[in-house]
Amino acid sequence: MFQRTKKTAGRLYDYTKKITNIDEAKKNAQDLRVIVQDHANPFKKHQARQETFQAAMQRLGIQMQDLGSTYKYYSNRFYLFTFFSLLTFCCAAWALFQTNWVMFGPSVSIFLVFSIHALSASFRASQIRHQELYPFMVFLKHPEEWLPPDYAPDTNLPVKVASNQSPSQKSKRGRR
Repeated sequence: MFQRTKKTAGRLYDYTKKITNIDEAKKNAQDLRVIVQDHANPFKKHQARQETFQAAMQRLGIQMQDLGSTYKYYSNRFYLFTFFSLLTFCCAAWALFQTNWVMFGPSVSIFLVFSIHALSASFRASQIRHQELYPFMVFLKHPEEWLPPDYAPDTNLPVKVASNQSPSQKSKRGRR
C-alpha cells in the first residue's frame, strides 16, 4: 500500500542529495549556531566603546567652531521630527475615530518612527550642549533635557549648564 510513497520518497531523497551539499549546510548551521550563542548570551558582558567627547569630535572630524552649527542641526532636526510626529499622531487619532484601520496602522508606525528620530536628535543635542558623552538611560531620567533650548555652545565661553551639573553628574550623585 505504501510502496509507491516509499519509492517516491527514496527518489526525492536521492535527488536532494545530488543537488545539495549536506556537509556544507551542516557546517554553515554550526557556524550560525556559534554566532547566535555568542551574541544572544545574556550573561556575557559586552564591552561598550568608552570614548570622550573630544575623541568623538576628532573621530567625526568636527571642530570647536562647527559645534554650534552641529547643535543647531540636531535642534532643528528635533523640532522638525516632533512636528511630523504630532501631525501623524493627529492622523492616527482621526483614523481611530473613523475606524479606518487601513490608515490607522501606517499612521501609528510612521508616528513611532518620527518620535524615535526626534528623541535621538534631542539626545545628541543634549550631549553637544553638555559636551559630554553619557548613556541614553541617563538622558531618559532627566526630562528637562528632552527639549533642546535655543542655545548654541560658544567656543570661547565655558558650557552653560542650568544647574551647574550635567545629567550624568546628577545621576551619579543620586545613586549614592
